[in-house]
Amino acid sequence: MAKKETERQQLILNEIYSGMTTDERKIFRKEWFSGFNKQYHERNDRPRFDNDKVGYWVARRAYALGWTEKRFGKDNLTSYSDYSRSRPPVERIGKKYQWIARSELLARLADNYWVSARYEDEKFKPYNHPLDLGYERDIDPSLFDHTSFEKDASDIQSLAAPIPQIDAIDGVERLDWSFNSSPASGHFYERVFTDSAEQDWIRLSWFAIGRRRREGGQSTGHNLIQEQFYFLNSTLISEADGLRLIEKLEQKGTVDIDKFKPREYTDYPYLYECGVSDIWPNKPLYEDSPFWPEEDNYEFSDLVEEYAWESHLDKTMPKGQRVQTLASWVMRDYGLSRSVDDPRIIIDSDSNVVARYVDRDDEEDTFGNVSYGIIAKVEFIENILKDKNKTLFSVITGERQAWPDGASMGATTWRRFNAMGLGVIPDEIMTWDEDNDQR
Repeated sequence: MAKKETERQQLILNEIYSGMTTDERKIFRKEWFSGFNKQYHERNDRPRFDNDKVGYWVARRAYALGWTEKRFGKDNLTSYSDYSRSRPPVERIGKKYQWIARSELLARLADNYWVSARYEDEKFKPYNHPLDLGYERDIDPSLFDHTSFEKDASDIQSLAAPIPQIDAIDGVERLDWSFNSSPASGHFYERVFTDSAEQDWIRLSWFAIGRRRREGGQSTGHNLIQEQFYFLNSTLISEADGLRLIEKLEQKGTVDIDKFKPREYTDYPYLYECGVSDIWPNKPLYEDSPFWPEEDNYEFSDLVEEYAWESHLDKTMPKGQRVQTLASWVMRDYGLSRSVDDPRIIIDSDSNVVARYVDRDDEEDTFGNVSYGIIAKVEFIENILKDKNKTLFSVITGERQAWPDGASMGATTWRRFNAMGLGVIPDEIMTWDEDNDQR
């Protein structure tokens, strides 16, 4: 083994030398070779497991778990014979036994051995979390058996913000529709509302979109002729930084939508791990700008994180899954957890509901009109503000757009509307519009 490693190292050196002059080789040997030699052996002096033996163990364990050809037959899926990197709609029974055996082996190895480096600048390390083993997760078991995920009851639907309504306007007047209204302030004050049980709620983060498409559904183009959407997000910030940030935004005159959305974590944490595991982001304070990282920094704390699970990972969820949740530090600092009956509901140590995710996605709607986000009890948010000596900075930005024919790539007319303010119910809010007319 030592001889083979020496030969392999020499081949690497020969490749390096091939692009050097004689003088450069001398410099390399004098100044860099000792470092290269040390790093090479640090990465390669630990024994690795033999892949052939690992495969044998997995096969042997699959048999021990109960798979036999007599029990399951040839177990061939002739209907899925094409070559693809995508996961097949149905897996062989034998493959499922292999997955179980492989996961068991990885668990044993992770408990007793170091994880090998995957990149040149990494070293061997103890196992820390599932991502150290590459992409091992296919399904999220915490999403199973929650029938309430499929469709909200009507009382829960009533907690959702309305889907923006589109006035049907045709002809040349349609392009003027973009400028007929500025709904920013209305959406802003709708953040706080009272439910049928006289409980006060606040929408911390929200997205809603309403669309109108041309009738007949032409075979080309997106078919959109009118659209209105908006994003809402709230963060914790000091009073001084909040006033400074509003002044900066007013000077800038525009808000980049993508820079104030909740932080999104896709496909890797299980939902019930969000906010309760040190593996996943758990940072209570960021010294950064949520809008323009290259400019002045502001100390702020995210209140919301978005969890997403893509549809291709699990055939039982053809639309995938998305949940907005309170940020990890909020879950930790205030002893919160998810309801075992519905993971969208967040409860305190006395099982009182303090926040919940609401999705008004109508499965019968074919236009993509949706309204979803996270709401929290106003009393709970006010307690956080008092405890952290912070205020709430909320910003809304959205657009009204119109197309002449439903085929052109970009809208012909559009208005971006914006609103922002400090506090649960601000004394005043700043609003402005940005109009664009390409006629």
